[in-house]
Amino acid sequence: VIPMPPYPTTRTLLYRDFPDVYAEEFRSSSERYAQHLAAFRDDPNLIGYFMRNEPEWAFEARNVAAEMLEANPGTETRKALAHWLQKRYKDDAADWSVAWGLGLRSFDDVVSKTVPRAAERSEMARQDLWAFSKEMVRAYVGIPGIECNEADPHHLNLGMRYASVSSELLYEAVGVFDVFTINAHEMAPPAKAIAEIAERSRRPVMIGGFHFGALDRGLPSTGLRGVASQRERGIAYRHFVEMAAANPNLVGTRYSILSDQEVLGRFDGENSQIGFVDVCQRPYPELVGSATRAHESVYEVMHGRKKPYVGKAREIPRVGRLILTTPH
Repeated sequence: VIPMPPYPTTRTLLYRDFPDVYAEEFRSSSERYAQHLAAFRDDPNLIGYFMRNEPEWAFEARNVAAEMLEANPGTETRKALAHWLQKRYKDDAADWSVAWGLGLRSFDDVVSKTVPRAAERSEMARQDLWAFSKEMVRAYVGIPGIECNEADPHHLNLGMRYASVSSELLYEAVGVFDVFTINAHEMAPPAKAIAEIAERSRRPVMIGGFHFGALDRGLPSTGLRGVASQRERGIAYRHFVEMAAANPNLVGTRYSILSDQEVLGRFDGENSQIGFVDVCQRPYPELVGSATRAHESVYEVMHGRKKPYVGKAREIPRVGRLILTTPH
């Protein structure tokens, strides 16, 4: 599987990293983005691609359309909202103005004016803007997704690698996904959450990222899940992968990283001991050995001919990333 290059964007962002999705700039950016797949189009060794990892706008259950009205008047997505409202209220601006109760008089006001906290001040505004947020998310994923499928129709679109399912907005994207991928930095795949995702998305689910770190060798950070030793890392890995194989809603797991991170930290300061090999490319034999045994068993477990491994790793509190300070 491969990650795609940086996600299509626009100069003006509507909320956090959410771009102006109805702008021609976003469509052009999507076309360029999808061309990354041209080199992989006929690759028989590729399963599929992740469109991106953990979009920031999806970290919380925010009304994206309402957030858009907080700043940057004049965007193409605001124009699309005005057109959508005009159609929704059958060209009756007075009816819409009364429904929202925010002192707006013309549909064009949502293009030209800053409207703070619209979803908090009016229930009808909240409902309308939530409905349009769904349209925005469909465009956000659908425009690049269609371009990707045209560039490479032979491999699976593995989705976004969401950090969590923060709201129902994330299910609006499933039209272009073959698999719904979510990161799960836990000791075992969260079976209840995965069942709900599979039911609501009507897609098989994949774990897009998980890892375990320890402090007995290597770097000073455990990553997001810490265990007591390298041996415990092996136990945790095997348990996670075989429990995933036994879950009929899951089609795979992707471990976060091959190599430990840099001792001085990557771009955001992460310097975790979470790899299969250390910074000198020396394997961690305890993890490699357990992974080998898990991989030898995984199809037997998946078909119900073998019980998943139930060894319980000893978890320790997470030790965080390196914090870099700027000299004064």
